Amino acid sequence: DERGGLDGLSASLPPAWVDFSEEASADISRIKDKMKELGAAHSKALLPNFDDMGNGDDHVVEVVTSEITRVFKRCESRLQKLGGPGRHTPEDEKVVKNVQRKLATELQRLSQEFRKMQKGYLQRLKQQQDRGPGGAGVDDIFGPGMMG
Repeated sequence: DERGGLDGLSASLPPAWVDFSEEASADISRIKDKMKELGAAHSKALLPNFDDMGNGDDHVVEVVTSEITRVFKRCESRLQKLGGPGRHTPEDEKVVKNVQRKLATELQRLSQEFRKMQKGYLQRLKQQQDRGPGGAGVDDIFGPGMMG
């Protein structure tokens, strides 16, 4: 062949659903990373603070929480586009549905884990606030039965 033997190769791009799938997978990885960051921010924000000045840890928690929420929404949108009608060939239909189901299951698991993290953090924060400044009660510092 005078053209370099490329007759049998297709120069076409992969179907659009492949891009949506890869982008959704990247979002899921980002959510996992941000959830680790959020866990560390939760721990830091819950440390006893003995001055009246806020240490900014609450702000970090809010920013990371917002970022995670934004990426969840973006990923959900990509998953909907992935499975949209008329977006793929009949041959790809089954593969697309399986990929979409796998990614959606992982996203749902992460969403449940995220809600559980948030609930636990808010409960611990409320317990600290109920105890007053410093966060730790006398029993937390000295142990039960040490003060009496």
